Amino acid sequence: MNKTLFMFLGGWPSLFIILWGSVLLELDAQEPPSSSARALRFYQQGMENLKARHFDDAILALENAIRRDKNFIEAYLALSSVYELLLDPEKELSYLLQAFKVDSTHVKNRRTYYKLGKAYLQQGKYQEALPMFENYLEHENLDESEAVGVRKEISRIRFSQASLQKALLIEPRPLPIPKGPYALNYFPSLTLDGKTLLFTGRKNKAAHADEDILISYKEEGSWSMPIPLPGKVNTSKNEGSCVISPTGDFLILSACQRSDSFGSCDLYLSRKDRGVWQFPVNMGKTINSSAWDSQPSLSADGRNLYFVSDRPGGQGKRDIWTSRRTKKGWSTPQNLGPRLNTPEDEVSPFIHSNGESLYFSSEGHLGMGGFDLFLSEKDPSGAWGKPRNLGAPLNTYQDELSLVVDIHGIKGYYTQEGKRTTEFESRIYHVDLPVQIRVRRATFLIQGRVRNALSQEPLAVRLSFQGLKSDPSEYLFTSDASGKYLSVLLGGSPYRVQIQEAGFLLYQKQIRLDKDRTEDINLIPIPPPEIIFFPTNGYLLTQVDKGKLERLGAFLQDHPQARLNISGHTDNTGSSAFNQLLSEKRASAAHAVLLQMGIDSQRMTWAGYAQNKPYQKAISSKAKDPSELRRLNRRTEVEIRSVQAPSAAD
Repeated sequence: MNKTLFMFLGGWPSLFIILWGSVLLELDAQEPPSSSARALRFYQQGMENLKARHFDDAILALENAIRRDKNFIEAYLALSSVYELLLDPEKELSYLLQAFKVDSTHVKNRRTYYKLGKAYLQQGKYQEALPMFENYLEHENLDESEAVGVRKEISRIRFSQASLQKALLIEPRPLPIPKGPYALNYFPSLTLDGKTLLFTGRKNKAAHADEDILISYKEEGSWSMPIPLPGKVNTSKNEGSCVISPTGDFLILSACQRSDSFGSCDLYLSRKDRGVWQFPVNMGKTINSSAWDSQPSLSADGRNLYFVSDRPGGQGKRDIWTSRRTKKGWSTPQNLGPRLNTPEDEVSPFIHSNGESLYFSSEGHLGMGGFDLFLSEKDPSGAWGKPRNLGAPLNTYQDELSLVVDIHGIKGYYTQEGKRTTEFESRIYHVDLPVQIRVRRATFLIQGRVRNALSQEPLAVRLSFQGLKSDPSEYLFTSDASGKYLSVLLGGSPYRVQIQEAGFLLYQKQIRLDKDRTEDINLIPIPPPEIIFFPTNGYLLTQVDKGKLERLGAFLQDHPQARLNISGHTDNTGSSAFNQLLSEKRASAAHAVLLQMGIDSQRMTWAGYAQNKPYQKAISSKAKDPSELRRLNRRTEVEIRSVQAPSAAD
């Protein structure tokens, strides 16, 4: 693998320590011979500096050793190892070749075949790398586990050569975004409307440099200068690899070494309050573990979280896990299993807005070197399909990570990491994806505002999008205080949009999305119930009473989906039989007026309840006069209800 910086937030330093330890173990195998005592002293000095991680001093001492002894194989190999640690495969390769030139049969150079193969591979020199691995496999007495590793490298080379021969006709390019003061940029995260990009910025190229979440806006086709995310998210510690919720009101991010962390790095949640991102709160021990938890991705409905962890119970090193949000909170994370996860690292998952396409990076699945980008899609049973490599030129011999794709499945943004000229770089690229590597089912954006049809006041309500054919799922979204809503749905499938809000008629409409659309919704407020009061034993209506009923009747005529409920009531005097008959007459009188207006009787229900349902105001009234309480209960209540709305074909 390439020793990239992508494992930020505590990841890369641990990889460096492992590599550094293995280098020292290999170089310390025995005291190297030399024809020059001074060369040997310089070599020993260089090794001491290497152990102390004083790399510049180690390079200087080892170069001095070579000047004193041009055939000092161990010094060449030590220098190659220093540059391996410094992520400089060009110089690593140069010193390996010089050691090889001195004596290719030297016992120390047997391992050099393998190291040369790796160094060639890290520069994309597949033709040169292949014979090195084949020679090492043929002439070395390897145990089976090491032989498997060498054969894997040979398979990777042959796969890469085949992939280059059938490379896709696309041209990934660095994202034309002003660089700003941050040396490295990676882990892009795109909002659903494609107009805002969040990503991680590292202030310099040191392994422990501070990382912040940056934000850039697309304005008239160009990306603005990235700035640190406004609010309280960024601190003097590391923050990064974030995902913003579909509604834009909360953010899930990674952060490390905090006082409330359960492990080295945890997932945190920040909410936006009056336009300001608040200080992140740990997502808790259900999501986080005592291990490393990072790199979140969230489904378009906000219900499914995907992330990376090296916690126990996985398939190997870093694996992709998932958790579902329920009414009780986030569920216990589940490993995505051996079809996606391997004994090596799988990282940077991205769940597409269609909920069934998962892009991720892996060094365990067969690829072109380092980390490659892969796509897995759910089959009809809901199981994840076999991941497929996205191929050249999207994948290269360097590391490709954190691909995010717009809702239409066309535009992709990803990170490429590796050496360019003499510098290590991490840059965000963009590319138009060809049909061969797009998601099977694209999604489209539907947005708009929900208002009161009469007052035009914005309404914060819950919207339901129910699939009617190929997608039977129900998607729930909420409009904000300004009435604005935004959601993403699969294209081509018809949906029933429904809003059932107290005080308003039920809203239903059938839509089909074949492109992004704006759909403003006006909810019709239901008139308040009319209460008609009667004198003792009375049931006849006055002209004023009839006027109230006629206003409700007119509403029914204008809104065929509305229904009416009429209930007659009495006070607690008189016999039960008498009161029952009187309450029915009171309800019937109102029913008759509405029938005369042409209101279909099937749209009305009416009944008498005698004294059995006292008026709520009478129950809560502070009046102590029994006659006043009886007057309040001698009534008919006429209430409009929303039972059903016709589906208006779009």
